[in-house]
Amino acid sequence: MAKVNPELNNLATACGIQTAYRDMHGRLKRASAQAIIGALRGLGIRIEDETDAPQAFRRLTAIKRRQAVQPVLVAWSGRLRSIPMTLPRKFNGIVSATITLEEGRVLNYCWKSSDCTVTQIDHKQTKAYQRTPTHKLQVKGILPQGYHELKIHIGTRMYRSLIISAPQQAYSDKCDSARWGLFSPVYSLRSETSLGAGDLSDFRRLAGWSETQGASVIATLPLLPIILEDSSNPSPYSPVSRLFWNEFYIDLESLPELAACGEARELLHSQKFAAEAENLRESALVNYGQQGTLKRQVLELLSRYFFSNTETPRYQEFSAFMVAHPEALEYARFRASKETGQTSSQISPGDDDTQFSSLANTPVGYYLFTQFSIQKQLERLYSELSVKGIKLFLDLPLGTHPEGWDARRFQDDFTDHVSVGAPPDPVFPSGQNWGFRPPHPERMRLNGYNYFIQVLRHHFQFGKILRLDHIMWFHRLFWIPLGLNPSEGLYIHYRAEELYAVVCLESFRNKAVVVGEDLGLVPAEVRRYMRRRGILRSFVAQYEMLSGNGNCFAPVPNNAAASMNTHDMHPFTAFFNATDIAERTAAGVLGPAAAKDESTQRKNGITSMLECLRGRGLIYETHPSADAVYRVFMRLLASGSEPILLLNIADLLGDYRAQNIPGTVNEYPNWRILNLRSIEEIQTDPRIIELIRDVAVIRARRTKAVLPAGSLHD
Repeated sequence: MAKVNPELNNLATACGIQTAYRDMHGRLKRASAQAIIGALRGLGIRIEDETDAPQAFRRLTAIKRRQAVQPVLVAWSGRLRSIPMTLPRKFNGIVSATITLEEGRVLNYCWKSSDCTVTQIDHKQTKAYQRTPTHKLQVKGILPQGYHELKIHIGTRMYRSLIISAPQQAYSDKCDSARWGLFSPVYSLRSETSLGAGDLSDFRRLAGWSETQGASVIATLPLLPIILEDSSNPSPYSPVSRLFWNEFYIDLESLPELAACGEARELLHSQKFAAEAENLRESALVNYGQQGTLKRQVLELLSRYFFSNTETPRYQEFSAFMVAHPEALEYARFRASKETGQTSSQISPGDDDTQFSSLANTPVGYYLFTQFSIQKQLERLYSELSVKGIKLFLDLPLGTHPEGWDARRFQDDFTDHVSVGAPPDPVFPSGQNWGFRPPHPERMRLNGYNYFIQVLRHHFQFGKILRLDHIMWFHRLFWIPLGLNPSEGLYIHYRAEELYAVVCLESFRNKAVVVGEDLGLVPAEVRRYMRRRGILRSFVAQYEMLSGNGNCFAPVPNNAAASMNTHDMHPFTAFFNATDIAERTAAGVLGPAAAKDESTQRKNGITSMLECLRGRGLIYETHPSADAVYRVFMRLLASGSEPILLLNIADLLGDYRAQNIPGTVNEYPNWRILNLRSIEEIQTDPRIIELIRDVAVIRARRTKAVLPAGSLHD
């Protein structure tokens, strides 16, 4: 690879681009000039080739000098020790500042330029002077938690900055440090009344039953909207938006409008509808398109009825919903325009009821009604779970669909001509391209992290435990410039301190525990930050149990949410019997040589693991079944010090199918796997009940919790 000239390297470094990283073999991988230029363009830097680097660097330096103060400052525990500033070189006067608190109160400050110490920063192309206040620029007292506006007046100029005053750590549920619960994608749930894939009522029934068995957590995959008609990509990790919910999960029978709308009831209870629903229930896979179309027939009738009857208490709830969700109309317009190819009628959230009633027979009305309905059903779910003491464990994906609502509405927060992915590793020797646009590290700061804050609040309203996908992005994210392969990508740095501050503040305000997905090769600083900020780690036993130490798997950290596997892994039955290797090979994810190596490693690891279990008197059979070994491990995990433990329904059922095989599209039915058995069958399976009872008893001993009366009887 040709050497990158120093001017381009300087520019890249100034923009937060990491020009080299250690690959999976520990070798230093240097970014090419083409990759660096592609990343710079994604950041909005005007550059065509390496010769433009000096001029681009001068422009960037001039912009930074004119900023005077950083756009975002963090005050941990309300302490803003000093305000770093860049002052004009010959400035010798008074600098004044005001801090407008989130509550509206204004604090005033004033100091002389002579109160600043001067630090000179030398660059090859220019010089800048930074004066860092060390005494009189300190903010006296403690700022309240919140987002505060700082205005600094230097001579005739005024500069703004956002102050994030955050608690030192995210919210901690220390009073209950041994939670456990069940995990299942909502779409995977089968029931006697479902239309094939599960809905929120199915999920509520599973959660309610698990509470009678001693559970206090119920977990699932992202509940965000996807393009149902796109059968090639139903991934919940590539949603249309991270600010709205998936109408696919609405329970039709629970909608109040159904009782009053005879036309909808007639359709729902017709023989044709029942026959289609039965076919969907008998399938082993979710058919998003067919089920979505079937549901929509009923929902459109209910939507028409709803907007034609505006003198009802339910419609008053809708009016309140529109006030609380001012973006809902634009979102509905966007979804409708994708269907019709034309712009929706011009209606604003503040218009009167008669104009909303005109939406009765439109796609815009359909999407407004379904968003209102899914929001109300989630509110009911959350309310019922809260009464039972169950926390809803939600999942926040890193990305959003590149052509979705968020990418258009908040386009300034995303980069262009760049995709997010991962560098080559042993499983994916060519690397991965995840297909969505990365957040722009600087523009999201200039926008006060508004979009990110909205996304967190959207999830925290119901998810009192929230998993942040790929939390390493707070520190650095792997970018793949347009036209390059994943192996040619590079890392871009983000403002970790600021992102953690936002998370800690929103977590604390919403009394929600935060879990970071930190699996795989993660820099040590990420986990140090997570511990410092009270964010739980992720512990996945199938990653760790072949470690070969005396504990049969690596010790579980006391600051982790533990599980046997993840949605990107095969269930334990497939892992133990190594059928996942054959399936990934058939799908083209593993080559023959890699598959052979992994098979050998797996066989040796399983042998060592069984010897460890026998040595500890935990298993006696010469050739134990996958189910027997799984039960031993879940009891071991239950006795650990981790604050959260999840049991995958797929493992309890002995399933062998993964929800997702990374690196596949049409080769495998990702995100379509239905559970092997229905909720009703799960609730009466004596082997499942026995294991859950054991886990509940073991976890309860750690906290001396009182189990639900009559639930754990012999």
